[in-house]
Amino acid sequence: MKRLLVVLVAVMAGGTWSRAEERTARRYDTIGGFSTASIFSLAQDTEGFLWAGIDGGGLARFDGREFRRWAPQTLKSHLYFGRGAGEDLVLIVEPDTGAPGGNTLQRIAGDDVVPIDGPDGTRWSGVRDAAYDLGHRLWVARHTELFYRSDRGEWIPLASPLLTGSRIRRLAPNRQGGIFVVTNTGILSIDRGGVVSRIVETSLAADVVDRGDGSIFFVEKKPLGGAIFELRDGRTTELLFRDANFIAFVLRGRTAWAAFDSGVVALRPGESPEVLGPAQGVPGGGGLVDLEGSLWVATAAGLVHIAEPETALWTERDGLPVASSRYLATTKEGVWVSTWGGLCRLTRAGGAWNVAVEEKVDHKWPLMTDGRGRLWAKDRDDFLERVGGRFKRYHVADSGVLLGAAPASDGTLWLGTDRGLFKTTRSETTPVLLVKPADADVVEQVFEDARGQLWMSSRNRIYHAASAAVTSGKPFTWTRNEIDGARQFSKITETSDGTLWASNWLGGVWRYQSGAWAPIPASLQLPSRTVQNLVPSRSGGMWVLSTGTMLRVIDRPQSSDGWEVVEQLNGWQGLPPTSIADLVEESDGTLWIATAAGVVRIRPEARRSRPFPPLVKHTAFVIDGQPLALDTSTLDAGRQVELRFAALSYRSPGLLKYQYRLRADGSWIDSSSQEAVFRFPGLMAGRYRAEVRASLDGVNWSATPARVDFEVLGPWYLRWWAIGSVVLILAAVLAAAHRARVAMVVRLERQRAAIARDLHDGIGSGLGSIGILAGVVASDTVGDTERRERVRDIADTAAELGSTLTDIVWSLRPDSATLEGLAQRLTQRGSRLFPDACPAFSTELPTLWPAADLALSVRHNLLLITSEALHNAARHAKAQRVVLGMAPRGRSWALWVTDDGCGLGRRESSDANCTGLGLPNMRKRADDIGARIDWSARDGGGTTVTVIFTFDGHARR
Repeated sequence: MKRLLVVLVAVMAGGTWSRAEERTARRYDTIGGFSTASIFSLAQDTEGFLWAGIDGGGLARFDGREFRRWAPQTLKSHLYFGRGAGEDLVLIVEPDTGAPGGNTLQRIAGDDVVPIDGPDGTRWSGVRDAAYDLGHRLWVARHTELFYRSDRGEWIPLASPLLTGSRIRRLAPNRQGGIFVVTNTGILSIDRGGVVSRIVETSLAADVVDRGDGSIFFVEKKPLGGAIFELRDGRTTELLFRDANFIAFVLRGRTAWAAFDSGVVALRPGESPEVLGPAQGVPGGGGLVDLEGSLWVATAAGLVHIAEPETALWTERDGLPVASSRYLATTKEGVWVSTWGGLCRLTRAGGAWNVAVEEKVDHKWPLMTDGRGRLWAKDRDDFLERVGGRFKRYHVADSGVLLGAAPASDGTLWLGTDRGLFKTTRSETTPVLLVKPADADVVEQVFEDARGQLWMSSRNRIYHAASAAVTSGKPFTWTRNEIDGARQFSKITETSDGTLWASNWLGGVWRYQSGAWAPIPASLQLPSRTVQNLVPSRSGGMWVLSTGTMLRVIDRPQSSDGWEVVEQLNGWQGLPPTSIADLVEESDGTLWIATAAGVVRIRPEARRSRPFPPLVKHTAFVIDGQPLALDTSTLDAGRQVELRFAALSYRSPGLLKYQYRLRADGSWIDSSSQEAVFRFPGLMAGRYRAEVRASLDGVNWSATPARVDFEVLGPWYLRWWAIGSVVLILAAVLAAAHRARVAMVVRLERQRAAIARDLHDGIGSGLGSIGILAGVVASDTVGDTERRERVRDIADTAAELGSTLTDIVWSLRPDSATLEGLAQRLTQRGSRLFPDACPAFSTELPTLWPAADLALSVRHNLLLITSEALHNAARHAKAQRVVLGMAPRGRSWALWVTDDGCGLGRRESSDANCTGLGLPNMRKRADDIGARIDWSARDGGGTTVTVIFTFDGHARR
């Protein structure tokens, strides 16, 4: 079964035969991901999301901000939804073309839809309809079979003789906790216990709805249209026949809406059916009542939302001269409306409201009825009194513009104009011009209080005097209050306890107390300080009418606000967001309101509707413009985080306010935007719990905020692995540095020890020898010859010590680092040791020297080894010729000292007589620098001492 739901459009008109009663509505006609905006069916889940079946196939979810296509790979055919609210949103999906089995039953699971298993464990097929009863049991109908799902999840077939042979058309919940079953033989009612009864016997039944007050409505589809019937106390009454195709019933509170393809019918308790159809420019259809009580309509051109279908709006399309309305008044003839285009009235006849325009009355000013219920108006220089269904004119030349009017205690009216103060009479005569204050150039607002005082405003001044004195014709004095900063007053009135209030066009509301006027603090905090009117309420308190604000308040002079707000009307009740000029409150609570958008009627049931805190859901996680999975938990640093939420309140989105915080223990922050999108560029590293809550009144907030947990990672160099790596590297560097420092300290210590050893060996023993020789010389037993020899020994030893010390100091100087420098120093040392021709001293040195530097230890030890070899040659070899040589040997270098003296045997025997360094010490020094030292005999006699070394002291052996 296909249901083409083409529902209530943005404007709904009322009245049986005439244009009237538009509804303020909002249209959503952009549905992303679809080639069409034609909506086939509509439903709402338990969380508050709206779901739309798209004409041509497909499913979309709407969160008030955007449509999101759902399961596009799974759902491509028509679908519609089961009635009622249950745990799951039930989809009845038509098969693709040519697919066997008929309609299937499915449910939404995450981002996809999955089949619902039937009684035999296989998926449902051949489904005719599905619905939840008030106990949240799911009922499913095939053509001739009916099942319900028990609390244990089992499918229980319901068998009854009344169902035998009947074809089921539709299911609908009833007030007995069971289900209505519409068949081709009538309408059955099944109660909570499973008892089946027939309530209507007809073969034409199409749908049924239980209003809950003892009345049941059903529709019979006939060849030429559909007839609406009421079943009450066992009696069936035909209410209305429509020459149109019936679609479905929608229940909203106690009003049942019957949807046809060319209009809708509202069935209210105690009222005649109200028809809205093509004559009012409204196509028809069926729709959905959401959790907030709004009416949603699926149309061929998008989704239409009517916040409060019981609130009606009249504009120039309904007959008003212009939409902008200024003042209202009620008489037996109806509701009078003063507009910028003239005077008109709304009259009710035959259940419909009609607009009648008084074409000859160009009245744009305040309206007021006197004590006899007669309306007074003004047309240029004529005062108008409504008498016997017509206006009686009283011409007063140069009477000015009517600015204010108020009832007098004697049943007449006070009239203020820009020419002076007038008062009507009780005898149908011309109003009388009275005395006004001498310094008042105009009379704007007038009011007579319960104590008989007449109050009058002129610009920023308010005057008062006894009303009897004003009308007496005798001299009297006006009392004046001048209010700084006030430009013009829009109304003067009094509260139920006799306190005077005055509203100002730019300065809020003022209270008269203790002989002075003072502003009421809360009035200065209104969205607009332009208060256009004050109207005492039948419900108690005072209506405060401002631009975009309509409040009913109670005077609380001792409180900080100065008043208490007891009622606030806005878009939730269907009030247009525009300036509000006047109001009339009927005895049953119905409000007639003059606004810049037209005349608005708000029924009592709409006034009783109050917003409740909306549910907020997280809908998207966007990073740097790219959407991520909603369960994303970690983010890189420096990214722009965008969190999208949906406050599932559609009735009046302009009222939505948001608060958010990024830590569970943080303070709530008011959002500066009504858009449920929060962007956080460059969040610092750390864990976050982003929470968002919403409110429609700024006082009551969502009980459970939407919550998203995520972590922003620090820069890569601040992450654990990077920090760990840096710590390890730093530890390794420090360890290496420590080892290098220790090695350096060890080397320095070794160098100090070596220098100390050199000083001790090379100088200490010589100094000791000098001391001994000096003692011998000083002895009286030594002869002159021996004393001279010992003095020469002392001189030789001192010279040797000087050379040794000079060698040690030279080896430590920076300019001795090269091999060439070492060769030059050794050459100088050899020249001093062998100054004469015998023995002769010569060198065998290269012409080109390497640029590399010798290590300190290498040059020091080579110097001492070579010096010792030269010294031994000079003292012990008895050579005729000594040669110092150097030459490269592969990657190493060779240094040698050659003599032609007595040879190794004698030198070995005299090793003990050598001063300073002996052969073992020479070998140890060579080992310290990784060098190899050899002593070899020359052919023909003599010795060669050879040292093989490297520049860095690490030669391979």
